[in-house]
Amino acid sequence: MRKIFQLSPIFRISAAIVGLMLALILAFDSLFDLLPSDLAQQIEIRKQTSFAVSDQIAHALQEDDLHLQNLLDQLVARNPAILSIGVRRDSQGTIAQSGKPSDDDASADRKISTPTRMIVPLLIDDRRWGDAEVQFKDDTGLRQWFNRPTVKFTLLFSTIGLLAIFFYLKKVLNQLDPSNAVPQRVQKAFDTLAEAVVLIGPDTKILLSNSTFTKMNAGIPGRIEGKSILRLNWLIDGLSDEAQVFPWEAAIKSNHAAAPRKIKVNLPNGNHRELIMYSGPIDDGTGVARGCLMTFDDVTELSEANSKLEYALKELQLSRDKIEEQNLELQKHASIDPLTGCINRRSFFAQAEPLFQKALADGEPLHCIMADIDHFKSYNDKYGHSVGDAVIQQVSGAMRRSLRTTDLLCRYGGEEFCILLVGPGPHGTEFGERMRESIETEAGPGVRAIDGLRVTSSFGVAVLDTGNRPATLAELIDQADKALYDAKHSGRNRVVLHRAEAPPAALAQPGKAA
Repeated sequence: MRKIFQLSPIFRISAAIVGLMLALILAFDSLFDLLPSDLAQQIEIRKQTSFAVSDQIAHALQEDDLHLQNLLDQLVARNPAILSIGVRRDSQGTIAQSGKPSDDDASADRKISTPTRMIVPLLIDDRRWGDAEVQFKDDTGLRQWFNRPTVKFTLLFSTIGLLAIFFYLKKVLNQLDPSNAVPQRVQKAFDTLAEAVVLIGPDTKILLSNSTFTKMNAGIPGRIEGKSILRLNWLIDGLSDEAQVFPWEAAIKSNHAAAPRKIKVNLPNGNHRELIMYSGPIDDGTGVARGCLMTFDDVTELSEANSKLEYALKELQLSRDKIEEQNLELQKHASIDPLTGCINRRSFFAQAEPLFQKALADGEPLHCIMADIDHFKSYNDKYGHSVGDAVIQQVSGAMRRSLRTTDLLCRYGGEEFCILLVGPGPHGTEFGERMRESIETEAGPGVRAIDGLRVTSSFGVAVLDTGNRPATLAELIDQADKALYDAKHSGRNRVVLHRAEAPPAALAQPGKAA
């Protein structure tokens, strides 16, 4: 926690000077008695008072003893320092008394004077008649202590000396410009730096600053040298969100450079700046930090440029994402048949060619199926193209549900479809038969616009295996197309397998693979 109240260095120096001077005065007084003794002065005053009292008593005794008591009462009443006055003769004892003597003095030797009790002889016609005993009040209280000359001198000297030296030092130090103690070449070297530079002492007073830092404080009256850096509100406000310890405090306390801090400040001239603050200790050569050197790097333009660049990069990324989306969409439109959702012919060849070459090289089987909707032209002629499109959609959907995710389904053209079965699995005729049955049972009822509509398809299957190894994918598709031709000419709604050794034969009955 920062100190809320702290005596200024000027006050502490002034108090130290006054204390030193007072100590010297008291030391010389103990050696040479420069100051009057309080006790000696008090005894002398009481002696003079006692002799004056004895003279008045002796005069009264010569004229009339009857007036003695009245005189004693008047003397005690008029002098507040006197406690009691007594008149005593050796043969008769005390013959008159005014006031009440203290109990402490009752047992004292009546013939010996003390600081509080004076024994003065009474002389009548130059002969000793008796003694006058004057007892004074004890002045050991606080008020009497303050009335002592030495105490008065000490308090007066301390107060006046402290005030005089304090205001003198304050005036002298205020007129001293800390920058005058810095060589001009050093100041000029600091002024050439683009960064703002300020040097403070351990008391946070600014000792030196360059022109860049001075410009940042434009609007603050007077010079900033000699002022506490805590009075720069724009800097303190900029650091208020940071740690409780200021950077210069951390640097001076640890005698190590503080971590750089990025701060946003509102300068007195109204400008908003973003600064990076560096704080490093200045030691005296013995390892003790005596100040802190701080630099402020203005990164406002750089930060704004980075922000603009980040915004531009975000915009560019958004544009790239949008372009990629559009490219994917275009690619999708370019490779997907919009009516059926199957890949189109161009995309099919692009994807099937590598699969064909791999199967040809590895000696793995590969099945190709060509399918065609039976009597498709009759749907368009009888019910219209919308029903024809619905038939194509239902047929393609039934085929897709019968295939695996690794297989390729292509709308080859019009009402024709081409299928490539990839990887191990059942024979192509089994897939074909499955699709044929699915189309026969699902495709017609799926077209809800026409009740009782019956839709069938024919399939031709070609197999790439050890017995049939066409050189190209086109040859394999051509074989499947020939098998399809045979299926259509042998009664439709059936699956026909292409045979390399003999002409393809149609199935004897629907639902049976030839």
